[in-house]
Amino acid sequence: MDIKFEKIFERDIDLLIINNFSKGLLIDLFLAKINRIDYKIELLEHSFQNQYGENDITVILNNGKNRIALLIEDKIDAPAMIEQATRYSIRGEKLVDDKIVNEYFVFIIAPKKYLEGNQEAKKYPNSISYEELMNNIKDDYSKSVFTKALDESKHGYNVIEDTAVTKFWNDLYDYIEDVYDDGVFKINIDRGPKGSKACWPTFHTNHKSINIIYKSNQGNVDLEFPRVAKKYNDIKNAFISKGISINEIETAGDSIVIRKHVDVVKFSDDFKSNEEKVDKALQTVLQLERLLYSKDLAIDYENVLNGYELINPADYDIGIISDGLKKYSEILDVYNKTSDITKSADFQRIYDAFYRVRRNAEWRLYYFKLMQESRTKEINFEFILTSIYKNTGRVEASFSSKLLSTIDPNMPIWDQYVLANLGLKATPQYMNNKLRLKKSIELYNSICKWYTDRINSNIGKAEIAFFDKTFTKYTWISNVKKIDFLLWSKR
Repeated sequence: MDIKFEKIFERDIDLLIINNFSKGLLIDLFLAKINRIDYKIELLEHSFQNQYGENDITVILNNGKNRIALLIEDKIDAPAMIEQATRYSIRGEKLVDDKIVNEYFVFIIAPKKYLEGNQEAKKYPNSISYEELMNNIKDDYSKSVFTKALDESKHGYNVIEDTAVTKFWNDLYDYIEDVYDDGVFKINIDRGPKGSKACWPTFHTNHKSINIIYKSNQGNVDLEFPRVAKKYNDIKNAFISKGISINEIETAGDSIVIRKHVDVVKFSDDFKSNEEKVDKALQTVLQLERLLYSKDLAIDYENVLNGYELINPADYDIGIISDGLKKYSEILDVYNKTSDITKSADFQRIYDAFYRVRRNAEWRLYYFKLMQESRTKEINFEFILTSIYKNTGRVEASFSSKLLSTIDPNMPIWDQYVLANLGLKATPQYMNNKLRLKKSIELYNSICKWYTDRINSNIGKAEIAFFDKTFTKYTWISNVKKIDFLLWSKR
């Protein structure tokens, strides 16, 4: 059936979602995102409001033992307001404090393109795209509404532009590109029109939830740790033990921030006349990023977050992990059943495919010979790395770690995804080989220490428990590999 609409508003989507919830069509989709099952709906409410703002959709569910709330923000193409996700969490905390629910979960629903491209939208802990919703709703009317909304989203939201502010942002982007090396700042370049209040550049870190926000109109640069304001004392004590001054630890909404003060800058003014102030703020951003990594503050943050919102299943690609586990278990099975892997074309084929070995025949001949010889020896990463270098002339840190991990699955691998998630950088290829060998060994030792600390931390224990619950056929693999697969899926 062909159903046409002149225009679709977010309110239309809100009511459509509520209607489909009432029919039981969406509950499983939302519960799967938060790793919950067997809940029934008690209440559906549109535009719930309190002194902390408004939820587009509120759903309260009960399983007989626990009552939870889903707080849902809906966007077709309007910009996600700064700290809107934080205000949703504050309203959720109020529901918990008033003993209306035991837990709450904040969602944003929007077109997939919006979720992928809008930085404020990425701050929501859970998200579901319109496209996913369409796949779970079968009637022609609902599909037509979503189809029209997706079509309208392509045209985008028309910002009421402040040309002076737009120019300031573009000058800021130019300055970063001209003065700093590529990749120094993790900021999305958006040269489109800006409204008069757009003055908070957000810089990302290697931790999905932790950002650094330059609040230019307030004169603050904040390293922001979301959803832990109610655990201020725990975070404060953890950070103070790492040498952070108590005077720099503050709350901001439902977040805790490490705050550095800088000069106030108006984005409606001329950039050139504020260049020195802006550069000092950018240097402060880098200072806070170094602090985050050097002090392992993300681990403290996640430990404190334990039991609060420690594991978000939506962070992990279950399909990628499942496929990888099948291939990994096949590698170990063939390896353990093969007495001489240098003569096993099957083992070498599946190993090459899984680890993407793209080297010549001579290199591969030595590599698998070393692996075979190492099966009965006491070896370590340094021995493998230097042996490969002496015989091939190549510094192969990643493939050395994979060889070691095959022999001893309690040893971690080194690849681009692991380094990115740990906030580490590979040794540059332009470095002389002797120094690269030394630095690679040091870096691998850092990776090993990180895994040891992670496994013993609350977040690591939660990750292992989540893995065992989700991948019941593979609980036998090492804890290192369990965490490795979870990190590997977060690309």
